Amino acid sequence: MNKLVSYFLNLLISSIKVFFLRIRGAQIGKRVLIGRATFKINPKNVVIGDGVVIGSGVVFDKLKSVIIKDYVKIHEKVHIENGTDGAAIFSISYNSWIGGETILNCERNITIEGNVGIGCRSQLWTHGYFPSTADGYPSKLGSVTIKEGAWLPPSSIILPDVVIGEYSIIGTGSVVTKNIPSRVFATGIPCRVKAEESIYRKTVTPQEKIKLVLDGCAKNIQQKGGSVKQIDENTWECSFLFKRFRFSFQENPENWSRQKGASCVFVWKPPKVLSQMPKNTSLFILSNNSYTKQMTLHEWIVVRALLDSCTLRLMPIKTKSFFRT
Repeated sequence: MNKLVSYFLNLLISSIKVFFLRIRGAQIGKRVLIGRATFKINPKNVVIGDGVVIGSGVVFDKLKSVIIKDYVKIHEKVHIENGTDGAAIFSISYNSWIGGETILNCERNITIEGNVGIGCRSQLWTHGYFPSTADGYPSKLGSVTIKEGAWLPPSSIILPDVVIGEYSIIGTGSVVTKNIPSRVFATGIPCRVKAEESIYRKTVTPQEKIKLVLDGCAKNIQQKGGSVKQIDENTWECSFLFKRFRFSFQENPENWSRQKGASCVFVWKPPKVLSQMPKNTSLFILSNNSYTKQMTLHEWIVVRALLDSCTLRLMPIKTKSFFRT
């Protein structure tokens, strides 16, 4: 019960914050939660997608623009700031996550692509200077880019003019001074490549993936105070935030007549027939980690559960695209 009270209190605070940002020109999507965050920026230059969570104590300061896409989560006391001219852009794409007390210095642009994780108390710097440049001391300015799927654990430090490659993992407490290639593990001070992805990533069968997704979703909903009951091996019935719905894996999703009430249906491959899919059903394709975005409450609950448990990171995809897979 305490979790529900806390949730609705935060929802009230968020609604007030979102309302005032919108009337001042910010573009904000559906089911967005914003705590006691500070926007020292023209709201007309703020774009926030659906399902975004921004914690209390987050500061956006002196930036040219802020672009935040769907289901990004920024934890408490994160500072995203430009100390001088306010000409830089901060952008972060789908499903990415920034841990608490992280510093993102935007003297130049910081670009964070989709499904990126940045651990708490990390630092991303786009400038490096302090002693008098007029006396010949060095200075450096350069943008920082974190590519799709990269992971920076807690206390990582990224210095100016660095690109972290796709799906690379940086060791905890590392200092990255140069570009890191894609799909590697790199660690140290300074950070150096230690292993290719093939060494540390294991193979997961379709059956294992299906079980991990269903179990991970159910467990996270329970942890957040929801009621979850397993109906059979591949079907769960849930009650959360006064919403009742089911999520299940189905081998034959074309039989939409079996879907009653709100539901999230997981399948392995795109079905051949989507025209009869009920409006209150969201479809999740596990072979390519995608889903039909409708932003219903039960869809939001399931996507948030999968992201928060680090079980599965999904990308929204238009229905017509399923026929091209």
